[in-house]
Amino acid sequence: MTVTSLRQPLSRVGLRHHWRAHHLGLTSLALWSGLLGVGLLGCGSDTTGPAPRDPTRLPWRLVLNQHAVTLLDSAPYDTVKLIPTVTTVSGAAVPGPVTLSYTTSDPTSAVVDAHGLVTARGASPNVLITATATAGGITVQDSVHLVVNAAASLPSLPPTLPTALKIQAVQNPFAPGQEPIPPTGEGPTVDCESTQSPDMRSLWLFPELLVGSTPLSTVPFTWGAQPVNLLTNIAVAYTSSNPNLLAPSLGTGPIVLVHPSCQTGEQGTAVIRVTATIYGVTVSDSVVVTVLPPLAATVVITRQASQTIGQPINAFLPDSITIAAGGIVKWRIDNTLAPPDSIDVVFDHPPGPVQGVDTTAVSQNGFLIEPYPFEAAGGNIAPFVPTDTVPYRNPPSLEGVRARQFPVPGTYRYHSTLYGTTGTIVVLPRSTTP
Repeated sequence: MTVTSLRQPLSRVGLRHHWRAHHLGLTSLALWSGLLGVGLLGCGSDTTGPAPRDPTRLPWRLVLNQHAVTLLDSAPYDTVKLIPTVTTVSGAAVPGPVTLSYTTSDPTSAVVDAHGLVTARGASPNVLITATATAGGITVQDSVHLVVNAAASLPSLPPTLPTALKIQAVQNPFAPGQEPIPPTGEGPTVDCESTQSPDMRSLWLFPELLVGSTPLSTVPFTWGAQPVNLLTNIAVAYTSSNPNLLAPSLGTGPIVLVHPSCQTGEQGTAVIRVTATIYGVTVSDSVVVTVLPPLAATVVITRQASQTIGQPINAFLPDSITIAAGGIVKWRIDNTLAPPDSIDVVFDHPPGPVQGVDTTAVSQNGFLIEPYPFEAAGGNIAPFVPTDTVPYRNPPSLEGVRARQFPVPGTYRYHSTLYGTTGTIVVLPRSTTP
């Protein structure tokens, strides 16, 4: 790879995380397809047009050697050298010339030269340095988040340097307000919820700097009922070994929320790594997080058009859900519907018991089904209407809700005898080793 550096005018850019290069790589792939299509759709045997480009020789990803750096506004802790690596889709170095450029979001706080040398100028909690590589008409990017501290604000110089970083993984203390408390001993876990409720059974990560075994520059903090050491004025970067399954929600601060980015019911593990370079010293730590199927799910009864009978019918949305063994499903009629609209739920040869839910007890344990009617017999659900239930809310609102619990794994199919609409519940074993 031949690198040509190009100094561009400094511009203000928004904060983005360092997976930006990967996403640009996807854009690059689309561009490759278009470029190849142009070559293949030429006029018959006319060979005078531009030759198709070989996508295996074009840039796919740019990765910097740093993604979170803390500097001081005075020497010798005011610089960091960025080293870019530009690769093709196969991971090989891009052959041929590559043009590199760098920009800063805040030139009053940090500047970067044409060779990737960053120099701090003034204190700031958030500076983004972006590297851009272009070859063959394809552009990829990566960035590094800087925190610049004022040397005058430190208790002493030279600064005390960390020897280690430790992740404090804390289950979301507010998750029990959303669903049943999970079994103990599972370790750091999150539930693969629907996109409408990504914060259920989430995990919070609090990085902590150490000198030996002593915390460095942290503030005591209580998250829920658990004390943690809160890191301040330090840039940190998070990565996931499986971002399609589990991804941190990145921000400018060190605290991060981890929740699944998966489809409902997906299971697996991912390694979340935290890295920070502080005054020239790089420290990191990682934690294995397990994604489990959820312990709770909701099916909404809504009106849908029917092509067979030519009039709207009540249907189950979604018509297929996945939960863990022991999980609870509630059926709720959309509050835009009104009596005499109703729905029933009839199970087709269930592989295990379909239990009624003592909602008074469960609501105290978390899941927001509240004190809806408790049908001790369980099984099929008789027709009910939108206004037959008064949830425990302030102010109370009328809804139609029923709930069932599924302790045995298997596939539970059901239908409505009133409308012929159907649904499926897949119950998976809940295990920390899927």
